[in-house]
Amino acid sequence: MPQTFTQHIVREGKLTLKDWVKSQIILTAITLAALLLGLNLIGIEHWILASVAITIVDLLPVLGLSITMIPWAVYELAIAKDTRTGLWIFLLFCIIMAVKQILEPFVRGA
Repeated sequence: MPQTFTQHIVREGKLTLKDWVKSQIILTAITLAALLLGLNLIGIEHWILASVAITIVDLLPVLGLSITMIPWAVYELAIAKDTRTGLWIFLLFCIIMAVKQILEPFVRGA
């Protein structure tokens, strides 16, 4: 029996959603791993908690890493006067964003 148009749309929508969730999990795992490694190497005191919190915020559309890491780097540079930590946080942000931009098309299957 041939599928109706509605059944076809529902089936394709489910497949697309499944693929999107899978790719989102992979990209989130990569982000978490990079943050865990980077923040530990930088010497952040609560690096596990910070990595998990930043990764959760990264799941929000549009906001992503920028809403947490850029203000944190600016705080370290301008207020805490910790140039080393501020620059490393900003560099880690740039590296993670570059890796995500490079890997995203491959993970999403484009």
